[in-house]
Order: sequence, then structure tokens, then C-alpha cells
Amino acid sequence: MGRVSGEVAIVTGGASGVGKDDAILLVKEGAKVVLTDLNEKDGNAVAAQIGENALFVKHDISSEDGWKEVIARTEEKFGGVDILVNNQRPAKELKLRRFPITPLQLGQE
Repeated sequence: MGRVSGEVAIVTGGASGVGKDDAILLVKEGAKVVLTDLNEKDGNAVAAQIGENALFVKHDISSEDGWKEVIARTEEKFGGVDILVNNQRPAKELKLRRFPITPLQLGQE
């Protein structure tokens, strides 16, 4: 029995690179995987390579509706979600706010 036998994983960025490797390893360890990526051609190819324990969903991780679709399709195919491997970077640049960092002072008011 594998380390994640019977678990269901969503792997973002699963069409290539580390995401693809993560998905393949998870299936070898007993999981079922849902690969997501914007690269539909390669994502479908990876899912086909893995076989019946994989599903590909084209997905933009910055889209809330996209996440809802991924979760719904995962539940429909495999019954639920146990593991999330958030491997994909956003397709568009995100603006981050900077906050000042101050030392934490424990025990002082």
C-alpha cells in the first residue's frame, strides 16, 4: 500500500515539470489525481499517460469560478479532495502590498 493510498489530490501546474512529477508520484503512491493547468494539450497528455486514476481540468488558479469547477469535477469523478499541491504560479502578475516588519516582543504590552 502506498503512502497516500485512497486519497484524492489536486495538483495545479500538473501539465509539466515539477507538477507533472508530483502527479505521477502521487499516483504511484496510491492517490487519484486531478491535474490542472492552462496548457490543455500537455495536461491531457499527462492524464492519459497516468490512466484512469487521473483527470485533467483546464484551470486558471487566479479564478474563483475556476476553483469551483475544479472542486466540482474532482468530487464528481473521485468523491472529494484530500490533498492540494499548489504548484502553479499565477498567469498574470500580482500586485503585492508591502507591510512594515517589526520585531515581535513577547511578554510585553
